Amino acid sequence: MQPVIWKSLTYHPSHTFEYALIGVSIVALIVIIYATYIAYVKRGVLPEEDENIPAGFPKLLTNKYYVDEIYNTLITRPLDFLSGFFSTYIEKGFIDKLVNGTGPALQGLSGVLRFAQTGNIGGYVFSMVVGIIAILLLTLIVY
Repeated sequence: MQPVIWKSLTYHPSHTFEYALIGVSIVALIVIIYATYIAYVKRGVLPEEDENIPAGFPKLLTNKYYVDEIYNTLITRPLDFLSGFFSTYIEKGFIDKLVNGTGPALQGLSGVLRFAQTGNIGGYVFSMVVGIIAILLLTLIVY
């Protein structure tokens, strides 16, 4: 006695049966295309414009399971709100002011620091010695 699964794995339909299935599929496809042509092209009404769609499953199919509406509500609208918020308050209110303010800030700082360059070598050496002493004192205090 052989197992049932073994028999089903070794069974191969004849070519005539396969060709018959192909033919039936093609005929069914032609009938569906013709029925769709009659229903929508000759009438000139698209499914979205047809007001006589019955409620329930046909309406659900016509509206594509409401996937677009759900996606719009759950994904698009919140992301539009967040992008508007970030654009207005974060980008324009903070980042643009920070980036655009660096130029004038550096110009003001350079206007103050240019007085430190006098060309007096003795003043430069004195500033270096004061800086080295400050670094040594800071390292002693911290460590």
